[in-house]
Amino acid sequence: MNYGFEIARVFGYLLLVLVIIYISQHFFRKFLRQQRQGEHLEMIEQLYISPKRSLALFRAREQILLLGISEKGIEKIASWDIDEFDLTEKESSKANPKFMEYLKKFSSKYRRDNNE
Repeated sequence: MNYGFEIARVFGYLLLVLVIIYISQHFFRKFLRQQRQGEHLEMIEQLYISPKRSLALFRAREQILLLGISEKGIEKIASWDIDEFDLTEKESSKANPKFMEYLKKFSSKYRRDNNE
């Protein structure tokens, strides 16, 4: 029995399984990205503050909405005209300063208490 051939075959199958997982993950991510965007509504970004609390930034037609999402429900925190945002920039250093103020103010509201 040739052990070198058997070991090479096992590693070949392992490599094949890893390639299948990688390709599946790529298509699954693409599918999720399509699910997050509609004709009139798009989730721009979501920031998780704790396992059951998050802040979400949505585009709804010509408005940008900041929503607080928790186990108690969804709360509209603020809204802006779409002209006030540069959605093509992905760098956080060039983020809208007004939005950053709202984010700091309301993220403290949804943070997990030390008693939880």
